[in-house]
Amino acid sequence: MKTVKNIIIAAGIALIAGAATPVFAAGTPADTSSPTIAYGFVDIEHILTTASASKQASDELSAKKKAIEAEFDKKGQALKAERDALIQQRAKMQPADFEKKMNDLQSRYNTTAKSFDDRRRTFDLVMKKTLDQIKSKIAEIVQNIAQEKQYAAVFTRDAVFIGANNLDITADVLARMDRDVKKINIDWSSADGKK
Repeated sequence: MKTVKNIIIAAGIALIAGAATPVFAAGTPADTSSPTIAYGFVDIEHILTTASASKQASDELSAKKKAIEAEFDKKGQALKAERDALIQQRAKMQPADFEKKMNDLQSRYNTTAKSFDDRRRTFDLVMKKTLDQIKSKIAEIVQNIAQEKQYAAVFTRDAVFIGANNLDITADVLARMDRDVKKINIDWSSADGKK
């Protein structure tokens, strides 16, 4: 009785195992009629830091930021020196005159500080627009390469956990970026305080 029961159980297991076998087992030729879907990936951060146009834009942005900071540092130092001189003259002044001059000085300091904050915010906006402009150029190049290589999709490098090196199109994108985009034109009109 146990033998018949064991045979039935073994047959059931074999039937279930047979149903779980893939349609194309090892050694069985696969259907080659469906098209191969190709993908690629690109390291955007690498291009942003190494492309000639990106470096040019970064250098220009850094120089402008330093110039703005130096301009306001100079204004701040001048106001501080004026305040220090006023404090030294306090004993020789009427209290009302001293207070009036200190209020005037504080008002000019506040105006300078607000102007610096406005310029810094505007600079940050120019920097964002410049970065968007660079990314747009990169996207255009990636799209052209994807069409040429007939890729279904191109992913960013950080979205790919593991990928074959031949799927990495970063070098191609970088070469075209350096060839096609010589300079990024930065619009400084708003950052220069012009309305």
